[in-house]
Amino acid sequence: MTLPSRRVLRLVAWSYAVKTLIVGAAWILIPDLPQQAMAVVRSAFVD
Repeated sequence: MTLPSRRVLRLVAWSYAVKTLIVGAAWILIPDLPQQAMAVVRSAFVD
């Protein structure tokens, strides 16, 4: 098995960091975001 190149690893690391920053900012700006998301998921399955 060959290891991924440094370029691929760097891309994965940057995408993870950006995703984490976006989720963190959304969590700070909209504190009840998890509850809103669960309400949407529940309504999709119940209705």
